[in-house]
Amino acid sequence: MSLQSHQDVQQQYGQADQFTAMSLNDSSMVRVTRSVSFSWIADLLSIDATFRAVQDIALNEKAISSAESSIKTYEEELLKLEQIKPLDSGLLSNGATQQRAAFLLKKMRDAETKIEKLEEINTKLKKSLKVQKK
Repeated sequence: MSLQSHQDVQQQYGQADQFTAMSLNDSSMVRVTRSVSFSWIADLLSIDATFRAVQDIALNEKAISSAESSIKTYEEELLKLEQIKPLDSGLLSNGATQQRAAFLLKKMRDAETKIEKLEEINTKLKKSLKVQKK
């Protein structure tokens, strides 16, 4: 973030107070060094590309973890369906296991697509962070 951006936000809120944004062990935190307006901090951080990238990466990693957990759940249910499939065969079968399996496979495919997109975004964000540090 440029010095001019900091000054623009300070002028907008009429404050010259300071704060320090730090990253410790991959967790971002804001340490207030004086009494400041939190809306001023929020505006300042919203224009800080580094802070935004770190937060986006953390959010995406949580979403990836959630999607991976969902995929494991779908896999387990598909294995259970495979075991009960013989019970859903014959003249009176309605193909419920096949319908459910098709639904679960679609959900797995959607979750995997989501993971791929988020990992691609995270890769780009991490590259941009490396460029900013130089």
